[in-house]
Amino acid sequence: MGVKQIEKIMDAAKTVAAVLLSFMATVLLICLVSSTPLQTVKDFFMGPFQTVRRMGNIIEMAIPICFTGCGICIMYSTGHINMGSSGYFYAGGLAASVLAYGVLLPAGVHPLACILFGGVITALIAAIPAVLCIQWDINEVVSSLMLNYIWVYLGTWILRSFMLDPTAGFNASKAYQESAMLPRLLPGTRIHAGLLIAAAVIVFSWLFLKKTKWGYQIRMMGVNSRFAIYSGMGVTGILLSSQMLGGFIAGIGGAVEVLGMYTRFEWAAAPTTGFDGIMVAAIAQRNPALVPVAALFLAYVRVGADVISRSSDVPSEIVSIIQALIIMLVGAQMFLSGIRHRQIVKASVRQLAKEGK
Repeated sequence: MGVKQIEKIMDAAKTVAAVLLSFMATVLLICLVSSTPLQTVKDFFMGPFQTVRRMGNIIEMAIPICFTGCGICIMYSTGHINMGSSGYFYAGGLAASVLAYGVLLPAGVHPLACILFGGVITALIAAIPAVLCIQWDINEVVSSLMLNYIWVYLGTWILRSFMLDPTAGFNASKAYQESAMLPRLLPGTRIHAGLLIAAAVIVFSWLFLKKTKWGYQIRMMGVNSRFAIYSGMGVTGILLSSQMLGGFIAGIGGAVEVLGMYTRFEWAAAPTTGFDGIMVAAIAQRNPALVPVAALFLAYVRVGADVISRSSDVPSEIVSIIQALIIMLVGAQMFLSGIRHRQIVKASVRQLAKEGK
């Protein structure tokens, strides 16, 4: 077994161990605070699968996270951390809503036009932190995080000034045209055609990062930016294009979410989907192929927490503890590092012995 294979296996083992330890801590907490711990633990783990509606909730919740997760995998593969996915997701939904209620198009074309429009708008605004970093060396973590507030407050002003429906009774846009809505796929649930779009985005993101020259350059820049420069790669263009593509994917995620789950735009604040995408990308080790697995896992945990919050004396905030533990353990560089090091040394010794023979 080669060194690279050992590293892949240890990365997977690290994630699995983080999940198992987090679940063990969750069970311990439930036992400490619940008056019916055995039933509560059973409801937490099995409750999400007890009805079709709950299983549908898992998929519905995972769909938008897949978009932001894939976008972040691409953006973070350059080694530059962009925290703006929450704002991109919001802006994509807002931009799509403008066409969804204000333009009348054929049923097959209308949602596609709305989704692409939302993606293009967010690709443009995602370029701003990259340009600030390239031109003035402004830390993209800070600029992208602060710009989230600008997009949300600007969007709120646009909603109240130009899109507001006075008959709605709350801050919401005019109702979408029926032709703009994404159709439902499974009766009894709210699973919509955005699931198919998310699957296409996952396949595209994986092929792009792993099988194209452009994706190789992005990954190489993330591994060693100096080597990328010495190799003649245009790191400025790589950074700008990767951030715009990641923003585009997050934006179409927001568009898909509003067209599949709502009848009008009504977000008063940016959804947490962008930050959920960061969590999912971390669990997936920046591999788009693993993003749906991580997104479904996160959705499953949240549905389970919601079940026990309604059926027991344990609050739903327990999911925050699980998420925090998983992220800390997955992100901890020293977690299982001793085992990794020993396995790599053993593999190297075996390889040298084989070459010596």
